[in-house]
Amino acid sequence: MTDTLVQNISGLLSDVQRVARQAHAQYSPEVDTVIHEQCLNANRIEQLLDGILDFCFDPEMLRLYKKTKENKDAESRKALQKKLKGYLKQMEKKKAAESRQLLKERFDYPIFMYEAEKVGISATGEEDQNELYPNANQPEETEKTCLEWYRDFLTDPEGFIGEE
Repeated sequence: MTDTLVQNISGLLSDVQRVARQAHAQYSPEVDTVIHEQCLNANRIEQLLDGILDFCFDPEMLRLYKKTKENKDAESRKALQKKLKGYLKQMEKKKAAESRQLLKERFDYPIFMYEAEKVGISATGEEDQNELYPNANQPEETEKTCLEWYRDFLTDPEGFIGEE
């Protein structure tokens, strides 16, 4: 009776191994397709993992399960990183827009700006003409110095429109 039982169990184990090899033959191409296509369909991957899980007693099926799971995790990570990058970019734009708006609200006053071409020193370090304040070495084409324009600005900042 013991020999019959051992033979029955041995036959059963052979059948289980044969079914596991058939399952591997069926699931392996599907796993390769999911990985090759970089599939992000969570339902498809979950169904595949559930089916493979039934045969994880077999070392080859266990490797197939791990391969699919690693790919799923990698693809999920890629998708989340892409989503995060988009979100951070969107938030950066929103921060910049809100900051500009706050600056306009809080610092709503005129600002004097002057673009000087002659500042009293040349690029080589030698003394040169100076248009910043009244002096003996002013450029001839200078109507007013920077200091004079600034004083005009101070008298009426809102109505000041300098030379353009």
